Amino acid sequence: MGWPPTGSLGRLSLQTQNLVSWLVPGTAFSCQLPHVRVCGSGGARFRITQKRSSIFATPQRCCLRPLAHYGEPGRGAWTALPRKSPIRTDRVNKIASIRGKQHHTTQCHHDVESADELGGILLCGLGGRRNRWRKTAMSHHLDSPIARQDIRLDITDLYMFRGETGTVFAINLCHSIFGPIPVPGYHPEGMYEFKVDLNGDAIEELTYRFTFGERDKNGNQAYTVRRLTGADAVDPAAAGTVVAQGTTGETVSTPAGLRVWAGRAGDPFWIEPDVLHAVGHAFQDGTTVNLGGWEPSKAKNLFAGHTVYSIVLEVPERELLADAGGQRKIGVWALSTLATDAGGWRSINRVALPMIHPLFTQYNEDLGNRLNAGRPADDLATHGAAVAKAIAGVVAANGTAEDPQAYGEKFARRICPNILPYEVGTPASFGFVEWNGRSMTDNAPDVMFSLAANTPVRLGIGKESVTSKPSKTFPYVPATGESRTALA
Repeated sequence: MGWPPTGSLGRLSLQTQNLVSWLVPGTAFSCQLPHVRVCGSGGARFRITQKRSSIFATPQRCCLRPLAHYGEPGRGAWTALPRKSPIRTDRVNKIASIRGKQHHTTQCHHDVESADELGGILLCGLGGRRNRWRKTAMSHHLDSPIARQDIRLDITDLYMFRGETGTVFAINLCHSIFGPIPVPGYHPEGMYEFKVDLNGDAIEELTYRFTFGERDKNGNQAYTVRRLTGADAVDPAAAGTVVAQGTTGETVSTPAGLRVWAGRAGDPFWIEPDVLHAVGHAFQDGTTVNLGGWEPSKAKNLFAGHTVYSIVLEVPERELLADAGGQRKIGVWALSTLATDAGGWRSINRVALPMIHPLFTQYNEDLGNRLNAGRPADDLATHGAAVAKAIAGVVAANGTAEDPQAYGEKFARRICPNILPYEVGTPASFGFVEWNGRSMTDNAPDVMFSLAANTPVRLGIGKESVTSKPSKTFPYVPATGESRTALA
């Protein structure tokens, strides 16, 4: 498509059962419909109607123009600016991550009809081809809401298990389902942290912090790992002690026994998109999980063949438990933060127990943002009532508890604070019987969906659907390229 594209934009039909976010500079409205959220601010006239699962928005005449995508004009989000030039019709497929952070599969159709002048539209989507739009960050700082959606800071999963030489902490981020981006990998103005609660107070006494440099001409990034204890473990401005340094793609081993690896890897996670969306709607609307028309025999893994960027840290028991006072049960969460222009740090993504966002925030952006902020110690007071209400609604619809509200409150207390528990030195297992760490082959979706609904909810697929298998040797993630070994 040339720039600017020509044609006439009239009716816009969004064929979707998922969430679509619109920012419309120049209009002032917010419309929440069962399947689509439309929101914005300013002065253009819109006609919004619902017909079955379609939403028809009749905007005014405008001209599409690309916004910068990581400083690269012509890619990423598109904006419609006031102009009398018509717009060429096109069909767009938006494909996105389904980890519950406002990224959902959508089809958009443009039908030619004239309209009046429009103040502007920003369409945020995902994908990598000519006819796809990508949801992106337009800034490296947090001065705009879009900056908080930088996928390099989007932690998809946290794993914790017994490794070959110690306890393994692993996170994945920057998922390939977003399509190719000009600057993948790790944010050079961000921090990635593993937080460890050693005494059960839901406050970290130990932090391992990763920071990365800019990508070099080969796409590699240098990184530094710092260890922080006591009051410093909570302070994002604390310097800590450097315990390892390396470059992505390398395995780094230290004299103290730490092992570190960061780089591109296969995604060991699996999810069935139809089940995922049905679960999201159920917990948003207080209904049963409606899988009418879905056949388990046709279940598919949305993430099969996709890649992520991983951070893997293996810590010897003697170092991990040095300040634990003999206590072997720990609680862990991962945090990504971004430097602000004001000189501070802003929490972007906080992850611990799996499937929290898919359960409660697929169609509730505000709750998703609030869950990513704050600290675990405040989770129950801050989010407990909302979580209990969502659980109670589904349990009541299923009729699987005499007192759905009591069930919801008990489940809320189980997941708040949002911390992944683990007894150091034991086999990891995230299952129905216990939550003790999380291996890369645990069936977390079936476990969390079924427990939350108090009735069986199955994806119809399991670890066999993962095309790139995790390894039993360090760095454990399904690596996609060759690794080098370095000694720190």
